[in-house]
Amino acid sequence: MEKLGKYEIQEKLGQGSFGTVYRAIDTTNKREVALKVLHPESAQDRDLVQGAIREAEQVQKLGAIPNVVAVYEAGAIDGKIVIASQFVKGKPLTEAIKDQRFNTVASILRVLDELAKALDSVHAAKVVHQDVKPANILIDDESGQLYLCDFGLARAARDSRGSFSAS
Repeated sequence: MEKLGKYEIQEKLGQGSFGTVYRAIDTTNKREVALKVLHPESAQDRDLVQGAIREAEQVQKLGAIPNVVAVYEAGAIDGKIVIASQFVKGKPLTEAIKDQRFNTVASILRVLDELAKALDSVHAAKVVHQDVKPANILIDDESGQLYLCDFGLARAARDSRGSFSAS
């Protein structure tokens, strides 16, 4: 079993243009996490790394918000840039739509309601998601609960004077 710092990699979940996501176990507290590891070429881009860390820190500051994937840790581990977040056993909304899981008006309204509540909570904390799309919305297999994730370099919202109102 491969280890990365305190994380034991269990399986690869997916890969994107900036990194690979694994299901891992945080051996410190035996918690299952989604561990995003930036690709080596992405990790060389200082602005990208700083943006990814800043995104994770913004979401981490939100704390426990229903319908938002919690971020536990972000930074360098064993020379790799990682973001550890809540593991949601499920699939992205894009796949759930293809599977026709949401084929009634009531089910679509429930998804929209949960998404609106998540965005409302995030915006109340003065954070803007910047990349809301079906691929960044996870549906839990067991509960059917929606989780907003991958904040696409979230930023603090600017107030009416143009200055940042959250760090």
